[in-house]
Amino acid sequence: MKTYYLHTLGCKVNSYESQYLKEQLEKEGYVFDKNNPSLILINTCAVTSLAEHKSRQKVSSFKKKFKDSIVVAFGCSTTLHPDDYNYIDADIILDNYHQNDILFYVHQFEMNHNKIIVVNKSREREYLPLNISSFSEHVRAYVKIADGCNNFCSYCIIPYIRGKFRSRDKEDIISEVKRLLNNGYKEIILTGIDSASFGKDINSSLNDLLKEIVSLEGLERLSLSSLEASEIDQEFIKIFKENKSIARHLHIPLQSGSEHVLKLMNRKYDKEEFLSKIKTLKDAEPDVFLACDVITGFPGETEEDFLETIDFIIQCGFNFLHVFPYSDRDGTYASKLPDHISTVEKNLRKAKLLSLSDRLYKEYQEKMKNKTMHFLIESYSKKNDSYHGLSEYYLPIDIKKTELEKYGLDNPINQIITLKY
Repeated sequence: MKTYYLHTLGCKVNSYESQYLKEQLEKEGYVFDKNNPSLILINTCAVTSLAEHKSRQKVSSFKKKFKDSIVVAFGCSTTLHPDDYNYIDADIILDNYHQNDILFYVHQFEMNHNKIIVVNKSREREYLPLNISSFSEHVRAYVKIADGCNNFCSYCIIPYIRGKFRSRDKEDIISEVKRLLNNGYKEIILTGIDSASFGKDINSSLNDLLKEIVSLEGLERLSLSSLEASEIDQEFIKIFKENKSIARHLHIPLQSGSEHVLKLMNRKYDKEEFLSKIKTLKDAEPDVFLACDVITGFPGETEEDFLETIDFIIQCGFNFLHVFPYSDRDGTYASKLPDHISTVEKNLRKAKLLSLSDRLYKEYQEKMKNKTMHFLIESYSKKNDSYHGLSEYYLPIDIKKTELEKYGLDNPINQIITLKY
């Protein structure tokens, strides 16, 4: 029997691509077996140096534990540093553009057991057509709509790894969403390396795509994994306001609230423009849950810059922060900047931002108390005899099994239930 184990590190795009690979493996007769896999695949991440370290650790540990298994390392970290994976003796090392060829290389390795390394670092790539029919999560599915990035933020290595920005064919996206809805998924999450730029290279737009998806029969919830503030225009706000199937939570990367640091980061907006977009959105949807990314300890970020960022986050009315201490990446512009911040100081600033995030989130929860919401039930805890779900506002609920009996549902998982928060 052919058995496999697939381990994924990193982002939602990696999760989507691993799902594609999982389906291809099982079509070829492979059976999932975590304890005795003949084939091990590790989808690596390179967004930070820590992510790369974890990726290498995983490959090395699997190689040592399963000496007779074929170990395949692929993805972003192998694209950036293939020699690292050659050093720790992965059998097959591939970039993130040869995922639909993995089984071909596995068959090739089985014939002669010669190490295979296929890595192309060119930014000139076509969109790699991958399709899925299901997802590892039982109630929601990611749909990849774009790959690559042309933004070149000064701290980010991803444009050098993922290549130029390219949109997925719109009809292919719609077809996949329909297939997932027909297979019972209640929530679709659109994702990509720079998903907000969808359509700019194919005479379309994210707004066009959203209008088509929200009209599909069977769609109960549509989420966006990330949305740049630049894409929040009047048309988007109209679509968002009028279509309640679009989740009432948005993730809008900020990175810094300091004009000085934003320029160093090569972000394509200023604070006035960013705040104007957020205010317009909140005027249309006052209860919208807003999360953002913040990088702290960027080279040259002074204490004044840091305090300016805190003030701006509060001014924008964010409800949750994803906080990242700056991670130095060789090959980026930021790596060459002077005045790097010490690890101790970065961690102090991170702790302050996490404390702020906790306060903002609790304030939002308090504001939303007793409001009627629609909770997608996603899991059951035998220990607590309760079900866990998330609302369209990204607020969690845990409800006892006995309390759900009035809904007449033997198994409420993957059902949307209306409750007061």
